[in-house]
Amino acid sequence: MSTLQLGEVSCQDLVPAVVSDWRTMLRAIGGVFLVLWPLCLADEAIYAINGKKGAHRVSDKFLSLSIDPAVLLTGLNLSDTTLQLAKRLSPAYVRIAGPSTRFVRYQDSDSEEKGDGDIVVTPTMWFGVNEWLAAANLTPVFGINDADTTREGWNPQDAMALLDISDKLNVSCYWQLGYDCSNKSESRYVSDLERLQHILDAFPDKKDQWRVVGSDASRCALDFRRTVEHLPQVLAAAVKEP
Repeated sequence: MSTLQLGEVSCQDLVPAVVSDWRTMLRAIGGVFLVLWPLCLADEAIYAINGKKGAHRVSDKFLSLSIDPAVLLTGLNLSDTTLQLAKRLSPAYVRIAGPSTRFVRYQDSDSEEKGDGDIVVTPTMWFGVNEWLAAANLTPVFGINDADTTREGWNPQDAMALLDISDKLNVSCYWQLGYDCSNKSESRYVSDLERLQHILDAFPDKKDQWRVVGSDASRCALDFRRTVEHLPQVLAAAVKEP
């Protein structure tokens, strides 16, 4: 199991970049602009690119981009232009999860039923998002809303519509339960992930296509590493937020 590290950088942290592959260069530059654009608008930076010698080897578990569902699912234009840009980042992981994950609701029809503050995912929307990601050769990490609970823990009823339509669309992805564990205890964090894996086991043909990712356990566990290492049969990776 690997840990997907999400890092923070500042303008002062930027140093000349040395990369060995033009796709890696575009990935790095794209990440810098996405993270630093609001902070470095007035700054000028000069980069030296050495195309023959690599500075670092990037893990195959590197999480290239994380998008909050409120951005992707409420009006982001997944046009051919954005597709061509996204292709330059591939192969890469894209996580669709964030603080708004707890407001995402899934439904099995394209009706317009929507509660106050809800981010509704319909089959048509889900098909479009996954078709775009597949065309861009990006591996998605989808955050599942875990806000609905019972006395036993996370209530997966709402997520079943999402899993059913993902099964029908033959989606290959990672599933992250929630955004962080601020709404649960350490023991509940573990049991909820085990419940998710048990549900995914009901889709045997997706055994090699669906994997479970643990959200950041640092807000409910004293020892993040110890907690996630107790789930070797469940977790393919775990996210550590900055």
